[in-house]
Amino acid sequence: MNYKKISLVLISLVPNAYVFKAMLSALPDLTIMFYFFLYVLMVLQLFKGKKLIYRPFDIFAMVWVLYLIVSSFYTPYQIAGLYKIAKLVFMGLGLIYFIRLNVEDEKDFDFLIKSLLVSSVVLQLIVSVTFIQQGMPFGRFEFEGVHPIPLGMVGAATSIIAMGAYTSKKMTLPYFLPLYALSWWTVLLSSSKGPLLSGVLGMVLLLPLLLKHKGKAFLFTIIMGTCYWLLSKTDQYQFMVGRLMEKSEGPSSIARLGLYKQAIDYGMSHPLKGAGVGIFQYYYPHNIFLEVFAEGGLFLVVLLVIGVVWLGIKGIEYIVKRRNDYYFAISYSITLAAFLVLLFSFTYVDLKFLWLGLGLVLINNKRGSFVVAPNLSAAKEAKTKRKLSVKFGKRRIVW
Repeated sequence: MNYKKISLVLISLVPNAYVFKAMLSALPDLTIMFYFFLYVLMVLQLFKGKKLIYRPFDIFAMVWVLYLIVSSFYTPYQIAGLYKIAKLVFMGLGLIYFIRLNVEDEKDFDFLIKSLLVSSVVLQLIVSVTFIQQGMPFGRFEFEGVHPIPLGMVGAATSIIAMGAYTSKKMTLPYFLPLYALSWWTVLLSSSKGPLLSGVLGMVLLLPLLLKHKGKAFLFTIIMGTCYWLLSKTDQYQFMVGRLMEKSEGPSSIARLGLYKQAIDYGMSHPLKGAGVGIFQYYYPHNIFLEVFAEGGLFLVVLLVIGVVWLGIKGIEYIVKRRNDYYFAISYSITLAAFLVLLFSFTYVDLKFLWLGLGLVLINNKRGSFVVAPNLSAAKEAKTKRKLSVKFGKRRIVW
């Protein structure tokens, strides 16, 4: 049995499971099922001799989790706090380790991304058909009662991957056109500011790849303009524009400002240590910095800033040295797009696209960082090692 291929398919399903499980509510929780099988497969792989190489990130993650565990002793909502810690450890960080265990080379990366695209396309088609069947209701479309943020992130991530794959000649135009249009239509259905800005940020981050091919850049501009023109003719577009232009007196803005104030009050009551994990119980303040400050105080805020600075350094490295590296570009763009969402909504422990992107960034952190596949002959292994010394990402696979 090919444990790796099964694991990669399951990993690709995790970011979309939040939406899929609402559609298949008669079944057990799909997210729990996917993670259960992933952990079983990880144990089997480790038992067969696979190894995980520990890195500085692991120390960072361990300190973060340990601090949250300590804060659970003084939080007024211990059950909610422990539940959040469990989700962070087993579903957030767990996804990173699944990626690090199974994505060993370019082929694995391509298989994972292709699997993610397939499940995303199927999901978005189902959402669009459901929208039409329900009479195309005006406003934010909550598919099967799902929060619009995860749905919008499916579209934003798909647009990022499609653009990166097309500009790197890994996807042909007949595949790219409908995929790109469908992804932005899904973002429009969600009418969420975060995913919209994330998709735009993803396009900006992928410009170095696009500008390498002037012909593709010109064609992409025409495609993007056409998509924008078509979508601007819909009622959903007008609704989205209205949400973006909403003033501070609007209901959405008033609600957010109230949540921001409450988070600041929690943090200021214990500025150094925070009010404790789970202080928000089962909601969130719509901003990752305020969420971290309220729960963990300045200590966790400093850790978060260190992480953001590290991502900034990786971004500079990408622009200066790795602008033509498709693998790193996709990984970094998904991570930054997910982080941008957390500045406006949702909670970091639940946004699986963040953990997916971070896992991919970590395995692409250094050129040639993918390990040599096991069970190779000595000659083939030596040849593979020589290839790893060459610039990572030269091989092209057309989808």
